Amino acid sequence: MKILSSLKYNFSVLTVERYRRIGKKQRKLRSGVVVFIALLLSFMLTFGVYKVVESFSTSKRKVNDLMLSNIMIKGNEIILKVDGSSYNLSNDIDNLKELISKFKASRFSIYYKTKPIVKSSLVKPEIVVLNGKGEKNLAMNLSLVMITNNLNVVNYGNAKGSVKDSLIIVRAPIDQDYINEISSLARITNVKILIDSDILPPTTAPILVVLGKDYTLVK
Repeated sequence: MKILSSLKYNFSVLTVERYRRIGKKQRKLRSGVVVFIALLLSFMLTFGVYKVVESFSTSKRKVNDLMLSNIMIKGNEIILKVDGSSYNLSNDIDNLKELISKFKASRFSIYYKTKPIVKSSLVKPEIVVLNGKGEKNLAMNLSLVMITNNLNVVNYGNAKGSVKDSLIIVRAPIDQDYINEISSLARITNVKILIDSDILPPTTAPILVVLGKDYTLVK
């Protein structure tokens, strides 16, 4: 009887000990799961922050990368090929000037597919004067003034409809001193860097002087 009770006691001790071991294993397993989840959450948070930072830096580099991937250099001419005429040249103007200086380019062109949008001499960039005011001979008279001052005016005409404010549109990486000379002579300080606009007739000229309703020619 004593032997039997002793066996029962030993059996119960072994059973309790076994359950304790199982409990320890479960606790270790739970701890491992908690650690794994914590590491996973930490990784996801780090990855999320990295993606946010990358998106900001990519947005700053996007236009530049696009520009560089579409640049062709043929002799002394730099050609920029774009996927659409809405390409924002102002984001790349400094990079293009640096590239032009590096390769000592004397010409610059922009193509949309196979169609030329801009064809520019960088030595003496071409200028077109557009009348958006409707006043007779206004564009012609300013053109004569500019030609007299050795600026390369190649044409003049009318803008598409009336224009409220006069402006100078620059569509190529032109030297700033040249732009300042045009601005001073035409007495127009509003300078925009862009490729296309609703007010422009078909032209590949790199510089467009647009005379608006606010313009008065000073003789």
